[in-house]
Amino acid sequence: MSAQDILVKRSGEEIRAKVVEVGDRTIRYRKYDNLSGPIYSISRGEIFIIRYESGGKEVITPFEDPAPASSAPALPTREEVAQSAAAVKRAEREKTTWFGVKGEVGLSFWSFKSYFEEGLSGYGDVASYTGKPRMTFALSAFVEHFFKKSGEGHVGAGLGYMHDASLTSISASDAEGSFDFRMKYDALFAALYYGWRPVRNGFYVQGGLRFAYVMSLQGKIDLSGAFFESVWEQVAGNGIGRGSWEKAGDDVIRSFTVYPYLDLGYSFRSVDLGLQYQFAVASPNKNAGNKPSSLGIVVKYRF
Repeated sequence: MSAQDILVKRSGEEIRAKVVEVGDRTIRYRKYDNLSGPIYSISRGEIFIIRYESGGKEVITPFEDPAPASSAPALPTREEVAQSAAAVKRAEREKTTWFGVKGEVGLSFWSFKSYFEEGLSGYGDVASYTGKPRMTFALSAFVEHFFKKSGEGHVGAGLGYMHDASLTSISASDAEGSFDFRMKYDALFAALYYGWRPVRNGFYVQGGLRFAYVMSLQGKIDLSGAFFESVWEQVAGNGIGRGSWEKAGDDVIRSFTVYPYLDLGYSFRSVDLGLQYQFAVASPNKNAGNKPSSLGIVVKYRF
């Protein structure tokens, strides 16, 4: 009968074998009852001691070392399950549909410079023109729907009120006269938009269209100096007052105007703080004015 080695596992089980190699990670051996058969491998961590045919012994894994991990996955503890559930909850919104309010304040860049340049060109190079930014603001209520609780993409719609204004100043080249033309309007609007917003804190972006109905358009004129007094009397006569707001007629008001806009900012859970740029595709005044645009600060609150 051939001599044999004994592999003693940490569980106490013995394997009768012929050891071929003791490696850093595995032990290779042939089974005692099939010495000409295939070579098998076993992890060093599973073997406690080898008793060789010569009578020598070699301790492979002392019992003080941790036992090798089982091939079967360990069941998570109650604490681990709770932590995992909390992490999933943090990565999701409480709901997919949100309501909220939005406030905006900024500067409007709406000018009538080109209109007056053309109107006064017949009198020669007699004036210089300046368009001055004016205050604009808006307030609206909105609803947003996210495609899924853990996602960022969403669509929204809103209804609101907006106010915009302009100031174009003209100064006579002889420095002896000035002309200020102011215009403002109030409008109701409906908005449709698409956006990307994180579940918790982070940067957001939204872009869409506003469809505005102009309710009121008013103008105001202040002038001084003989040149402007003379020109205004020739152009407008005495039918238009000065120094007070005059309401424009229906033939001047462009009732419906579309405003593309873009919001960029940072989201703090239920509150967004950002910047907004918007512009109109046409002037609310049919006869004059460039396409008004604005840049402002936006605050949104969801509930």
